[in-house]
Amino acid sequence: MGALLFLLPGPLLVSLVGGLQAEGSKTEPDFREKLIGTWEVFRSEIPHLPLNSVVELAADGKAKLALKVDGIALYRDGAYVVRGDKVTLTARRESKELRLLFTVQKLTASDLLAADDEGRKVELKRKK
Repeated sequence: MGALLFLLPGPLLVSLVGGLQAEGSKTEPDFREKLIGTWEVFRSEIPHLPLNSVVELAADGKAKLALKVDGIALYRDGAYVVRGDKVTLTARRESKELRLLFTVQKLTASDLLAADDEGRKVELKRKK
């Protein structure tokens, strides 16, 4: 392969190598800007995010969760990190830490569909 590349004319070689670099350097989708806002859980297979819970994601990486568990409202402050299509949401309760890792499957201006590492899905709607 190296000898073959050596025999190619300069412009063709540059376009081939440039094409290989462009192919290899495709950036993963970054959903951070689109995720900022307040979301309400519409459907959930994840016990830690029950129906009607509210997740607020701020531009500075902070998160606020309002959960309803057995009719009791729980409020938690936390943080989130976005890497490509992966979102890590972390919240603390006293000395315990809750960490959820999601993969974004669909994100529009009003809908968010994600799944955790066990394949359980959560669907959220943007609050107006």
